[in-house]
Amino acid sequence: HLDRFGHSSHRLLPLSPMMSILFALAPLARPDGFTLGEQRSPPPPPSPVPPPPALDGTLAAACSDACPHARDGECDDGGHGALYSACDHGSDCADCGHRFPSAPPPASPPPAATTSAPPSECTDSCFHARDGECDDGGNGALYSACDHGSDCSDCGHRFPASPPAPSSPPMPASPPPSASPPPPSAAPFMPPPIFGAECHDTCYHSSDGDCDDGGDGSHYSICEHGSDCTDCGHRLHLPPPPPPPSPPPPPPPP
Repeated sequence: HLDRFGHSSHRLLPLSPMMSILFALAPLARPDGFTLGEQRSPPPPPSPVPPPPALDGTLAAACSDACPHARDGECDDGGHGALYSACDHGSDCADCGHRFPSAPPPASPPPAATTSAPPSECTDSCFHARDGECDDGGNGALYSACDHGSDCSDCGHRFPASPPAPSSPPMPASPPPSASPPPPSAAPFMPPPIFGAECHDTCYHSSDGDCDDGGDGSHYSICEHGSDCTDCGHRLHLPPPPPPPSPPPPPPPP
């Protein structure tokens, strides 16, 4: 029977109370063989895959579950990717997988040779230490009142001065130049002889640069005339002085 919209007008008959109870108690089957509401246990973990053998026929990797925390879903052997380091390496195989022996760390390079710096001198034994002024006479010091390195608070660390470089051996002394013989002393100047003139050096002060014979142009008159020839030159013989005039005759008597 169809209604005015073309739909069937048959209605489902209500279930009896007994049928409702049977449907509620009957388990509903699932395609995978389990029923609704049934809990299934998780599948067992897969057994670990054995590692490939090494070239000598032994196992090259460590893999055991000797760790007390094995098979807990967390890697506890402290290896690569592990969450914890509570077990030995390779003893949590189910959670961490196979562990291969780690290569030994590379040998550390030998330490570079370093030249040790000389020990520094640094004491405050100076009487003027800790006065704000460097007094040890070293580089930059204001005073030299104390030993080197004994005013550490004001001067800082002092390193011992390097020894001076060895000096080169002295050059051999050159031989003294040979003394040349002194030039011959020049003969004292003697004026050419003049006929009738006096010229000799018998004066005690002759040849002293001053004419001392009392003649014409002389400086002094301490020697005889013509006796200082080198200083005064030739002296002509002076004519004898004229005789004094005779007295006039007495006047005639008156």
